[in-house]
Amino acid sequence: IAGVSIWAKNQVLNTDRYVRTMKPLASNSAIQTTIADNVTNTLFENVDVQAEAQQALPPRAQFLAGTLSSGLRTFVENTTLRFLQSDAFQRLWVELNRRAHEQLVKVLTGQGKVVQTANGRVEISLAPVLARVETRLHDRGIDVFDHIPPESIKTNFVILNSEQLQKAQRGVRLLKALSIALPLLVLALFAAAIALSERRRRTLLQAGLGLAASMAVLGILLTIGVLRESLGDLA
Repeated sequence: IAGVSIWAKNQVLNTDRYVRTMKPLASNSAIQTTIADNVTNTLFENVDVQAEAQQALPPRAQFLAGTLSSGLRTFVENTTLRFLQSDAFQRLWVELNRRAHEQLVKVLTGQGKVVQTANGRVEISLAPVLARVETRLHDRGIDVFDHIPPESIKTNFVILNSEQLQKAQRGVRLLKALSIALPLLVLALFAAAIALSERRRRTLLQAGLGLAASMAVLGILLTIGVLRESLGDLA
């Protein structure tokens, strides 16, 4: 149990492991749709597309402004979705999560603030996604959003809400405490067993073999877990 607690703490606070855990979310269709809605709404909240269309259209065609605005919204959302389904977004998602992990660890351990937090929620800034979508739209001849600076717009994806954050913080505190207390308890029990034993050399050998056996079991279980995860990824 002491070995498991140390391993679990390292996994939770390890950047590579965190990124591996978060990476599949980028391929989740529900999350892609949520992000696409977020980005599209952000763009249209910062630009009055219908007013822009009215200015560009001749007086007799003013009635088409609403239709053009609606059609452009659909086009923007579809463009965003195509980007979110691309390899480029997969790489960007990994980069965003890797950069955010240090701040997330500080939040979970109570040592600081994450990159973006609001009302106790942990969020990842989608400004880089917004910038990529703006570029793609510009390349397709849509420049109505060009003057929006993505870094100045608050558009985020929530990783943990308030309740989940509190649970995660309690869990990390427990892991940290166990990873210190349990190994010390193991050492104390080893020392007590040797001190009380009438055949200390044999007891020391038994303790060493017991420790080696427990680590071997832990290693086997972790290997099985990794193999199952790999097979799941292949499937």
